[in-house]
Amino acid sequence: MEGTYGSTLAFAPHMGQLDNSAATTPYADVFARLERQSTALSPELKQRTVHIQFGDRRGVVTYPSSSAEPRPWVVPVLCSLSERWGMESGWDSYDAKPTDARHAARLLTYLFELMRENSMPPTMTPLWDGGVQATWHRNSNDLEIVVSADEPPMYFFRNAATGEEEEKELVPNRARVRDLIGQF
Repeated sequence: MEGTYGSTLAFAPHMGQLDNSAATTPYADVFARLERQSTALSPELKQRTVHIQFGDRRGVVTYPSSSAEPRPWVVPVLCSLSERWGMESGWDSYDAKPTDARHAARLLTYLFELMRENSMPPTMTPLWDGGVQATWHRNSNDLEIVVSADEPPMYFFRNAATGEEEEKELVPNRARVRDLIGQF
């Protein structure tokens, strides 16, 4: 069902609308807003909150930022997520569960922590168990960050040219994953 959901701008309406492609329809939207809240992080950093909603499912992601504008990779990631969102049971023509917005929000929280301002946006893909993953492919490298419904968050890295492969839990290896994302 890839490409069957519409996408709108993920943040404030004053930032304009994204163009809908012929492959998308207006059945799912990403609604989000930035909220300024006081924070102890630093005088320059404010807590920003992104609210996502697909159908009746909702999720919230909060991240520190010094800018009122979203990072350049955020809108492409949210559009990718909305275009690939598994909204109904069996969305994969088998027995896939609907994507759980809590898992999507959790993955987005990790991405805000791990990605730099100029990071390449990943492709977001729903998983059959209601989870979601972020995927990068470039040159001979593949990286996936997986937030499954039933397992701890994991990352998978493969370099086809060297044969190097890693499969580990995400949380204790955040620095390594941040470095891997920098390769894309």
